[in-house]
Amino acid sequence: NTQFWKIYDVFFGAIAGLSENELRVLLHMMDINKSKGGGTYNRPLTVIADEARVSVPTVNRAVKKLKKRNLIIRYWLPMEISGNRKC
Repeated sequence: NTQFWKIYDVFFGAIAGLSENELRVLLHMMDINKSKGGGTYNRPLTVIADEARVSVPTVNRAVKKLKKRNLIIRYWLPMEISGNRKC
């Protein structure tokens, strides 16, 4: 059983210039997403650093670069809180 993968040049352009440790952060995030079966990754920078075995400043730099290159997007979900709801 043979699988074929197609990776677009845009992806290589987006990751060009990332350090080895910054690439490690990206690959770690992609691996966690794959295992969860979704496109959402929600962990603190300190946890990502620990899991990817890099420093927190490296994770911060990687996230900033990946956001700037549109490889990751941060969404804020509005939440409504009501004190008198009955369950």
